[in-house]
Amino acid sequence: MRRCVGLLMLLAFLLTYGNVANAASTWVSGNTGVWTDSANWDTLPADPTTETININHGTSTLDDGWTIGILLMGNGLATDVGVLNINTGANLTITKGSTELLGLSRVTGATATINHSTGTVRVYHATNTTGEVRLANTGGTVANYNLSGDGILDTQVLNRGDKSRTTANFNATGGTLAVRTSIIKWGLVSAGFTGFHQGGCTLAPGGLSTVSATVTTGNGSNEMDYFMDPTSKICFDLGNGNSDASLSVGDKMTAYGNFQINGELLVNFLGSAAVGDSGMSGLSNPPEWPLSAVQALLQHCRGI
Repeated sequence: MRRCVGLLMLLAFLLTYGNVANAASTWVSGNTGVWTDSANWDTLPADPTTETININHGTSTLDDGWTIGILLMGNGLATDVGVLNINTGANLTITKGSTELLGLSRVTGATATINHSTGTVRVYHATNTTGEVRLANTGGTVANYNLSGDGILDTQVLNRGDKSRTTANFNATGGTLAVRTSIIKWGLVSAGFTGFHQGGCTLAPGGLSTVSATVTTGNGSNEMDYFMDPTSKICFDLGNGNSDASLSVGDKMTAYGNFQINGELLVNFLGSAAVGDSGMSGLSNPPEWPLSAVQALLQHCRGI
């Protein structure tokens, strides 16, 4: 009887131990390989219980769907060059109760790059709307997020880290950038900096599945110019065409700074439009465009 009790206690301990979250997992410096190979980590991440992932130096390819708390790159030495390839169709979800959930180039001198051409990366705060992708946490770094193909980056905030960090870039030649809250700290061209440049992707204000989202470029104390290439698109989902009829309520986009719009405006009116839907605002906290004005613009839009 005592032996049976002992075995049960051991089994209970092992089951409990197996559910304990890993505090952190760090990519082995200099390694090149796939995410799921335990030889590439000091401790293989546990999905979805690993709190923090560090890819400081080396090249990792995401080869399976994963949910983690925080992903940090370039968080070790000044000589680190970290690369994450998201090109196999696998999805990555990053969610935790902090602000900077996906941070690139956090140490002076470090370089971090994400090449994202397929699959979805979702970055969101567990309890509010401040979860962000931050391209540079400090000066003297190089950070690049390269979005292409049919990749989807769905984040609450896209943050350059500082408007003067011109070596921190969001390079979009395709894919979809779904923003739920704001795009910030790209600076004003008039101040000698480069504004936010949408160079070929589709910008989806409000994200992929959200309620009453307001996407802001810049803010009252940190204005920035917004440039849109002719190959780019902005897509407003003003109807209830999603599977969840409560979505797409109050979607809008506001700019603190100047717009230069050269691409296509796409508007989804599937289902009935929702009260509060708006289009793009104009310059420096202007009045919003009402839904009727967006409808009137449709006849001038290409590709509708």
